[in-house]
Amino acid sequence: QVDLADYYSAADVCVVPSYYESFGLVPLEALACGTPVVAADIGEVKNFILPGTTGCVVRTNMPQNLAFGIRQVMNHPPYTFEAALAVRESVRRYSWENVAGGIIREFNSVLAHWMSPVA
Repeated sequence: QVDLADYYSAADVCVVPSYYESFGLVPLEALACGTPVVAADIGEVKNFILPGTTGCVVRTNMPQNLAFGIRQVMNHPPYTFEAALAVRESVRRYSWENVAGGIIREFNSVLAHWMSPVA
């Protein structure tokens, strides 16, 4: 666990050939490390991988589809430090701080509704 960020950051591309993901934490972690992702269209990946910018979502996890996605990412203009920062920024809304803040706001909203006097 401690070394995952180093591995993600060292990779040129993270390939996620899963058949099923409820959300897609691995691709999200890779993106948070600035590494573009090629993933099969599973879970929520199509909602946070930006084609041509942060990676590629392929229809299925067949090897030829994944190879196509890898080629798309690797043929993209040279990968720079600035590009890695943009990839990281693309998933900032999923940081633990933002997720926890959203949950707290939702709980406060529910509490305010249920704690208000009934008219």
